[in-house]
Amino acid sequence: MLRVEIGKVWLHSQDRQLTRVQLCHNALQHKINAWITKQQLYVPGVVALWKMTGTIDGPQNLPLWLPSQIGTQIPFDAHLAELEWELWYSQAHDMLNSLQKNLQMCAHLFKFKN
Repeated sequence: MLRVEIGKVWLHSQDRQLTRVQLCHNALQHKINAWITKQQLYVPGVVALWKMTGTIDGPQNLPLWLPSQIGTQIPFDAHLAELEWELWYSQAHDMLNSLQKNLQMCAHLFKFKN
């Protein structure tokens, strides 16, 4: 959402729009800071990865260093990678179910119109 809002900003944007972008920026930065704090409890070696990341132009471009992004750079509990996989799998399953329902609804509407 932040990238979309930043894309809408131009040289003569209104204060209201600039404020909305700043609020989105601050909220995302706050969530990322909370994520970093919690992540350091479960993956202590991630501190080195965060330091290597350095300064990036905004929170929307920061890597979250999920287990799939860490790979073999630092050791971490394999259970975390399994949890991430289950999350990705369930999200994909939910999206496929949503797509199936939408296709069924479209098919029903086409049959109903005929």
